[in-house]
Amino acid sequence: MSTQMPLPNPGLWRGRPRAPLSVAGLLLLATASGCEGCAGIETVTRATGGSTGTGGQGGGPVCEGGPPQAPARCDSPFNGEDAVSLGAGLPMDACVVAGSLVDAGVAWGVGGLLFSDEDPNTLLVVGAAETADAALYSVPVLRDEECHLAGLGAAKKIANTPYADGLTRGPDGALFFGLGQFQQPIIAGVGRMKPASEGLDEVVDLTPFGLDLAVTGVGIVPNGFPGAGTFVLLTYSLDVANDPGRWYSVELTHGLDGPLAVTAVTPRADLAAPASIVFLPANNGVYSTQKALVADHAAYAVMAYDLDAAGVPKTALGEPLFTNSMAGLGELGRVRPWGMALDPVGGDLLVDVVGDSERLLALRGFSP
Repeated sequence: MSTQMPLPNPGLWRGRPRAPLSVAGLLLLATASGCEGCAGIETVTRATGGSTGTGGQGGGPVCEGGPPQAPARCDSPFNGEDAVSLGAGLPMDACVVAGSLVDAGVAWGVGGLLFSDEDPNTLLVVGAAETADAALYSVPVLRDEECHLAGLGAAKKIANTPYADGLTRGPDGALFFGLGQFQQPIIAGVGRMKPASEGLDEVVDLTPFGLDLAVTGVGIVPNGFPGAGTFVLLTYSLDVANDPGRWYSVELTHGLDGPLAVTAVTPRADLAAPASIVFLPANNGVYSTQKALVADHAAYAVMAYDLDAAGVPKTALGEPLFTNSMAGLGELGRVRPWGMALDPVGGDLLVDVVGDSERLLALRGFSP
């Protein structure tokens, strides 16, 4: 059963102000040396001087240009106070501020993040998420000499995706989007955009399946994980005490690479206000076991979950990888994570956060 989803007028985006404070310039990462780990990347654009290096022997780039600026650590991106703390034994200098997607040109209300499968130096980003003006942007990323994220180029709008938020890629290259709106009328849906399309090709309304909360993140359980191939989605709650957000598994009538139709949507785990998902394989540089990372907007944290035999988070075993430590500064002084992506080149975990402004953070230590 599938139903075409209505598209009402846009409203507030997650209750946040629609205009951000400006971030002064891009903040870059630390000086590094050597090009090991960049194999397969033919060109690396340096974050300083605009110089480029082209692949030499062995397929790796020749890194040119002067050293990047010193990193802005994640312990002080907001208000000059400690903003985050890291779990899993990560030191604070493993987290740096890579820049601002809004300053790069993405519309305020940053949603899901995903690296392009055609160019690992391009980040796909949903802007104006959960509104009628939601759109997909491409953002070039700049790298340091070790291929860690070192800054952002100018964003370019590439598709209109009304009410989109999270996104993931299917096996045929099509993009799946979570579609949502938080105020009445509630929107809870999923959309699909085929390669080279300039907008959503297919949209399915999920409210007939009992969803009464907006859909945020979407994902596909990777090969090698329990429940591999399962399409999952998250719903976001404004009242986590009485009606928390959830993790759902979705049965697609024609599979991941067929026409978009939904047969069943099954709740699997109560979370809080989940926004995005990243699956980490075992021995990923930080954890020895497989994990599902969930950005929880209400908890001001990225939580790491073990998975059961069906690929569903064991919610009692969640542990914070990234959490806010500014509880005394009030709502605008606190950092809420939303979109996340794992960099396939440098291995950094990217976490977009919003407080009184928006920042893209890069957590090092993960294996590419």
